[in-house]
Amino acid sequence: MKNIFLGMAVIGLVFIWARELQARFTPISIDATDGPIVVELFTSQGCSSCPPADQIINQLSDNPNFIPLSYHVTYWDYIGWKDSLGREFSDQRQRNYARFKNSSRVYTPQMIINGGKEFVGSRKHEANRNLSNAKAVAKIKMAGISPEGTVISLPQVRIGTYTLWIAGVKNQTDQKIGRGENRGKTVTYNNSVLSLQQGERWNGTGKTLTLELPKSQQIDHYVILAQDRAFGSIIAAGKIEI
Repeated sequence: MKNIFLGMAVIGLVFIWARELQARFTPISIDATDGPIVVELFTSQGCSSCPPADQIINQLSDNPNFIPLSYHVTYWDYIGWKDSLGREFSDQRQRNYARFKNSSRVYTPQMIINGGKEFVGSRKHEANRNLSNAKAVAKIKMAGISPEGTVISLPQVRIGTYTLWIAGVKNQTDQKIGRGENRGKTVTYNNSVLSLQQGERWNGTGKTLTLELPKSQQIDHYVILAQDRAFGSIIAAGKIEI
């Protein structure tokens, strides 16, 4: 009898383990017909809690309904590993988000959806729930890259005060980490933001304009964000490959 109960207990534990494993690796699936959903992650190669959140960004990279952006902060560099993708503008953008939300809290991995909902990005179940509830923003159309600039078409949205952001993004980086909390690991990072420029103001009326995009051999695609009062809700977004 004892062996029967032991066997049943083992089977139960295996079932629970399998269910948790499946939940952890279940691909996130969303249909966004009107435009993209913007997912920003603040991460660091020196943060031991970040790789699971980095994997979520990698997973979203293959879904055309999402614009995932990975901002590598520099404030963890002091623990022994200088993030090869770290940029000070990432630190500043995260702090500006906190100030806009009347918060002094910054952390990694922090995930923000459409400039609004924020949560710990390594929590897969929470990410699935928040991404499933997210609504697509309006689509910014981008046509061609030339020395004269890129023509973008801004949609008609509600009248407001919006700031355009221009992000230069690297598709993929495989990084072997030599020191710090992730020492010895090789981590794949997708959609890392290598440049970020603040563009002109926009009032929400439909218009076409030409933007000069920053040039770099490391940049694989560009993303345009239109954000309420610079650090509020993202109202529209677009992407163009080089």
